[in-house]
Amino acid sequence: MAYRIARWALSWPAFFLALGWLGLFSQTDTAARLHGSVLPVVTEMQIESLAETEYLGRPATIVSGSAVKNRECSFRGVEWALEGQAGMDVKVDAFFKDAPMIRGEGVQHWQALIVGVPPDQLPDTRGVVRHECGRFPAITSLYSGE
Repeated sequence: MAYRIARWALSWPAFFLALGWLGLFSQTDTAARLHGSVLPVVTEMQIESLAETEYLGRPATIVSGSAVKNRECSFRGVEWALEGQAGMDVKVDAFFKDAPMIRGEGVQHWQALIVGVPPDQLPDTRGVVRHECGRFPAITSLYSGE
């Protein structure tokens, strides 16, 4: 019995089944977070200035800053969350108001990252960026509070 299991485990059907399973797993957020933590696409941002504004009638913050882009990956979006007690968090609107542009490796500057919390709440938030590197997603930490 053990021989039959070992023989099947080393067969071509088992290889393709495992390859398919890995292909599906590589597209999950868990794999993307692992990918982004092992090979970060960007560094944590350096805040240059903060300004208070309104977004959809609610207080918001305009963040100007910079970060280093380490790899040539396609930008897919930015996500922000207000962290609470006991691991609870709330999704916060966040987007770059700057005009879209293709960005290569190196230091990247922006003038207007809009985050849907007032400036005094910004230290209680965290932000990540989503990229696609080839066919593999990556989620990298952009801001982790102060």
